[in-house]
Amino acid sequence: MEPQEPQSRVVPIILIVLTVAAVSLVGIALYVILTS
Repeated sequence: MEPQEPQSRVVPIILIVLTVAAVSLVGIALYVILTS
């Protein structure tokens, strides 16, 4: 399982990036709706 450590470190980064992107998209959508 030790050789899989780099992969286990990359996956959380991808999840964080996807989460940040999703939150930013939702924030932009709410901003556009509220300001329109």
